Amino acid sequence: ERYGQLPDLSRTSPKHDIIFTWNGTTSGVKVPNSDWISDDREGLTICDATSSIFGMDMMPWTKLDVITYSWQKVLGGEGGHGMLILSPRAVARLESFKPNRAMPKIFRLTKGGKLNAGIFRGETINTPSMMCVEDYLDALKWAKSIGGLNALLQRSLDNVSVLADFVSTRPWIDFLCENPEHRSSTSVCFTLDLPADALKKLQKLLEAEEVAYDIGSYRDAPAGLRVWCGSTVEKRDLEFLTQWLDWAYEQVKPEPRGPLAGEPRTVLLATEKAFAADAVCKIAKVLDDAKYTLKKLENYKTKAELLEGVKDVDAMIIRSDIVDAAVLDAAAKLKIVVRAGAGYDNIDLKATAAKDVVAMNTPGQNANAVAELVFGMMLTSARNNYDGSSGFELAGKTMAFYGFGAVARAVQKLAKGFGMQTFAYDPFVPDDKVVEAGSTPVHSVAELFKYQYVSLHVPLTAQTKESINRALLMGMPKGAALINTARAEVIHEDDMLEVLKARPDFCYLCDVAPKKAKEMSEAVGDQYMKRLIFTKKKMGAQTLEANNNAGVAAANQIVNFFEKGDVRYQVKA
Repeated sequence: ERYGQLPDLSRTSPKHDIIFTWNGTTSGVKVPNSDWISDDREGLTICDATSSIFGMDMMPWTKLDVITYSWQKVLGGEGGHGMLILSPRAVARLESFKPNRAMPKIFRLTKGGKLNAGIFRGETINTPSMMCVEDYLDALKWAKSIGGLNALLQRSLDNVSVLADFVSTRPWIDFLCENPEHRSSTSVCFTLDLPADALKKLQKLLEAEEVAYDIGSYRDAPAGLRVWCGSTVEKRDLEFLTQWLDWAYEQVKPEPRGPLAGEPRTVLLATEKAFAADAVCKIAKVLDDAKYTLKKLENYKTKAELLEGVKDVDAMIIRSDIVDAAVLDAAAKLKIVVRAGAGYDNIDLKATAAKDVVAMNTPGQNANAVAELVFGMMLTSARNNYDGSSGFELAGKTMAFYGFGAVARAVQKLAKGFGMQTFAYDPFVPDDKVVEAGSTPVHSVAELFKYQYVSLHVPLTAQTKESINRALLMGMPKGAALINTARAEVIHEDDMLEVLKARPDFCYLCDVAPKKAKEMSEAVGDQYMKRLIFTKKKMGAQTLEANNNAGVAAANQIVNFFEKGDVRYQVKA
């Protein structure tokens, strides 16, 4: 496995001893929990907790048979001193195990076939430094005085949040560990968009200014930075560090590389439905750092306002705003338009291609928000909109995904937590990637509709428009539900109306009211907002977090397009 990735822990065998580190200091990766450790294991779990203890939640302790850690990492102190914690299972192993070789006295933990309990009362062969012992006792007293273990864990989380906020608004730095669930909250590792010589110069600048020492990545790891965020670090110091990182990067960053780089740029934020103020501030920060000008056209009422606003701008950030041939004709200087969100059917891609304008979306930025809405509607329907009548549980039910992009994978993650079995069909995603994400691949749209829940995650195209029809829906099992957070137009509405009338057990949950909303609600009568649920407007991405994520991602993509020639998220007709 490469640096920044956690191995597949499900491949471990409970019949064998498992030796592992809870947190990898050289890669910035942690074990997210101990769910993968069997309660009925035959082998022992032996955990090096040196850089995780007092900084991460490692409960329940019953999952770990042997725990070791050094004082040096967790609460300060001298290397070479540490702790050994044994479970009853570990003690039993020690007392029953007969080594086939001579053991040096310093390594012996048993005497006469029994655990040498004296070692755990402080009897040692070599005398430890009593100054180190006193120092560690003082550290433990300090930890108790601030609120104990929970306070220490929170300090570490608060510390890493400072760096996460910093990374989210800087296109030149990212976490080495891409998966947030596996990302260390103590030994945080970064990659920087810098050549090796510039990165070394940045490290030397920080050391010369007495800001940070030994901050470079491990010698065999990808070039980058390592920052300790454990519970003994002060949050304010990390806030100061981020300011110094900005300064140091400006000193060493190479000349712009993109063919359009180095020029003054004006970016239009054109949003008929404005972003949250916090998101706009973060967008402005990204563009200001790039020395771009932000022009805002928020809550506009007419297309004429939009046509006037696009004159003389180099780039646009939009939401559900329409960018058609008329808008492109008015935007003579436009080079790129970015849709802050996953769907992009509001952009005329043939027109952008004809004008040599790059169109992009920001996939995955609103994935969690949409996934939570999916389950919100599912729970509301399953519990009859909380009217006091008996409903049913989601655990043990089946769920299938039409399309398996970022949003579907976020839904799948929640479904797994609910104990559901999931299936997926996506002609653009290989079977092994579906399996890797935890779902079972199927190989046609029709196969999806054998399962109780079907969740739609496809774009609106000529192929998908009105493709969900009566034949598919009538083939679903009793008590089935269709969930649509994609586009209302992928549903054949006349067919849906027929199905709702013919099948009182069928549910339709949709993140935007269809054109035939009135007829459909009349068809289900008092079951409206129970077996038939519509949101008042499309609101899958309507969370503060999704607003921030999509808007900031759009701003970063514009900067990277001009300065680096990066077209990674370009969409085409």
